[in-house]
Amino acid sequence: MIVLLILIVLFMGYYKFKTNRDVIIRRSTETNARMAILNRLYDMILDSADEEGVKMFLIYGTLLGQHRNNKLICYDYDLDFGMNISDFNKIAPILKKKIKNYDDFTFNYKSFLDYKSIEIIHTDTRISADIFVFYNVGTKVKRSVPSIYTIGMLGECKDEIDSSVLYPLKETIFLSRPIYVPNKPEELLKCYYGDNFMTPDHSCNSDCSICKKI
Repeated sequence: MIVLLILIVLFMGYYKFKTNRDVIIRRSTETNARMAILNRLYDMILDSADEEGVKMFLIYGTLLGQHRNNKLICYDYDLDFGMNISDFNKIAPILKKKIKNYDDFTFNYKSFLDYKSIEIIHTDTRISADIFVFYNVGTKVKRSVPSIYTIGMLGECKDEIDSSVLYPLKETIFLSRPIYVPNKPEELLKCYYGDNFMTPDHSCNSDCSICKKI
């Protein structure tokens, strides 16, 4: 058990280091170029979801932008999607095959213990899209990542949420395309970002090229 905990801590430490390194590269990308890459990723992923007939829903910062003003947050540098394990297993090989046709994107499948996700990365800028698995655990839903990460490192309010917060999914239009969102997005966003989630935590200039955390 101790060895397992050490491995989890080392894995999460490496992941945080890699993420911080990528953030520096991502934030150096000009705003319009960053938004264009995010829109390409969005269309690429939703095309695959439509082809396979699977349901993908918005989470984290992408859900936050959708809920605030139905836009991507101008200083964001990744997309966040959730799926159940059945749909995830259907779309993973499809996306892997599709990304091989693009010289400027790479496909990264992550699997460690009960943690599974897909990361599609723009090679030059490190701008990316993340697809996470959500498991049903009785009347609860859990993201497929160790609790030490969601609560200890991300600061989320809890590891498992009531299934009624996520399901049934609701269909909406975001970036001119149909997409799903959680049943009770406010409860989920409050868990992720606190009671003041509707208030931006960055101050930006008019074209969003310079942003500072408040």
